[in-house]
Amino acid sequence: FEGTTIDTLRAIGPYELTYDKEGTYKTSVTVKNSNNNCFAIDSFSVKVNTISMFYIPSVFSLSAKNEVNASWRVFGKNIADQDFSVMVYNRWGKLVYQTTDLEFMMNTGWVGQDQDNGKAQPLGVYTYVIKGKYQDNQVFEKVGTVTIVQ
Repeated sequence: FEGTTIDTLRAIGPYELTYDKEGTYKTSVTVKNSNNNCFAIDSFSVKVNTISMFYIPSVFSLSAKNEVNASWRVFGKNIADQDFSVMVYNRWGKLVYQTTDLEFMMNTGWVGQDQDNGKAQPLGVYTYVIKGKYQDNQVFEKVGTVTIVQ
């Protein structure tokens, strides 16, 4: 926004700056009244940190019309491809699904089928274990349950 006047920013809407990369940015703001006879200038630094997070839904529906809800996916930011794994167990402790493919889990996900025989799993609660790390090498592990509903 260097060289941008307040009138130009007003056309953009709320005074919001977006930074795409981690780092420290020096920012200056000049505010003028409508007659241009009074103004103030302030400078400050904005430190932008990378946000690393992931989210796993607790329910998905085999008959959902919305494709996002028709499979069980991993959602997140800055998750590293290496050392990623997902394991899903049925109520008897049998491993029914596993993958190390982060891209697949974020785009397609588990559709509720037994990985060995392709059979649809019954409606109910399944236990999962997800392990991985973020791009900054911080390790994460999540154990929880996911419910398949009609």
